[in-house]
Amino acid sequence: MKMAKVLSLIMAFALCLGLFTGCGANNYTAKNTEYVIGLSGPLTGGAAVYGVAVQNSAQMAVDEINAAGGLNGVNFKLIATDDTHDATKASTNYSSMLEQGMQVSLGCVTSAPGLEFTNLSAEDNVFFLTPSASADDIPKNDNGFQMCFADGNQGTGAAGYVNDNYKGQTIGVFYKSDDPYSNGIFKQFKENLDPSITVVETVFTAANETDFSS
Repeated sequence: MKMAKVLSLIMAFALCLGLFTGCGANNYTAKNTEYVIGLSGPLTGGAAVYGVAVQNSAQMAVDEINAAGGLNGVNFKLIATDDTHDATKASTNYSSMLEQGMQVSLGCVTSAPGLEFTNLSAEDNVFFLTPSASADDIPKNDNGFQMCFADGNQGTGAAGYVNDNYKGQTIGVFYKSDDPYSNGIFKQFKENLDPSITVVETVFTAANETDFSS
């Protein structure tokens, strides 16, 4: 199972780097008897399809690893918190997971909360590896890593395809201007587009959306 390999990897990597930390003077991990992994994602709301999928996959991986004897005989424990794809909830979730003994994390599922999580985790040097938050700045600090393709790679790749097939033509772009995922891809796409191509933009925001962000 891919997620099982990922969880084993991040725990082994964190062990090698000595990144098991508490929060400032509060060592919330001192009484841990398991490797505690934190996860923040949209478990309810319009983007829940993403968060629930990651939660379920991670829990299946934890169960599989524990059934096989854990990592060097130590079991895993997953703590999943609901941020509803709302960046303002990242701080509360982060503090809650730390107080429950979080040593390492899968970060956040989506980009907007993920960017906030990036800053919070850097302060405590908590290792995280997000499976799906794609904003380019997610791994900007040494303690954070990103499994999925970043927004810049998606935008640049899309621009390359359009440049090869639609030079001198007019194209339409429909994107969400107030979401880091959608806006990040569009920014990189437009910056790498051939100047002979005219772009007609249609923008929507949280006021008139059905949320599909990641």
